[in-house]
Amino acid sequence: MSFLEVLFKLSKPNPVEDVFHTNEVPLGLNCGSIVTMPVVDIALAQAAGSIIPSLPTTMIVTSVGTYSIFDTFVYNVYLDNGTSYLQLIMDKDDVTVTDARLWTNREEILPQSTEEWEFWLGKYVGYELSESGLIGWPEFRIDAEDATYSRSWFTGIQKPVAPVKFSECIFNKAGHISIVDREGMEYCRNLTLGPDNVTEYVLANDCETNGSDISINVDIGIPINWVGLQVLSV
Repeated sequence: MSFLEVLFKLSKPNPVEDVFHTNEVPLGLNCGSIVTMPVVDIALAQAAGSIIPSLPTTMIVTSVGTYSIFDTFVYNVYLDNGTSYLQLIMDKDDVTVTDARLWTNREEILPQSTEEWEFWLGKYVGYELSESGLIGWPEFRIDAEDATYSRSWFTGIQKPVAPVKFSECIFNKAGHISIVDREGMEYCRNLTLGPDNVTEYVLANDCETNGSDISINVDIGIPINWVGLQVLSV
């Protein structure tokens, strides 16, 4: 079996089962809904030095993803520009939103060789990571912006760790469901200090949709005030 078959088939978790369990998304962010972007949060983050881009004032929800990670249930609400999504992090009972972020894709990379995949994800012997790749190092850097981020998962470990594996179930208004297997790591940097500090996040992960269409994605995220989101539900 080839390296890529080992890395992207054998090392993946089992498919998601019963992840999506309701047609009602928190805050009314169902497929087809119209949402006004948190322009104040974006502007404040940009003023503090965030590299997240400006977005259209209003956008349409095209699909919704659900998954569980670190015993926490998460909704990803994908928007019609094709590169951005709102992330809702729920309480342990999946009833109340406890945190929310706006993410937008910074870069999508399509590695063309085993060596390029190993640069990002490391080398595997069977199921075990034998040599770390870039995703999982204590720091992540975006050279074009002179921006360095520290790992926000596994903060107490100073050495590289294996990417976190999780599977997302994504559905659209037509009822089509896709399974996206991911291996990723989250990083962050403080843009300002003090009690009202502004934090910017990076999620670097590989994405495999329905067993194919594999790519590396680097997303930029900022916290948002979900209470102030204006949503026109359909």
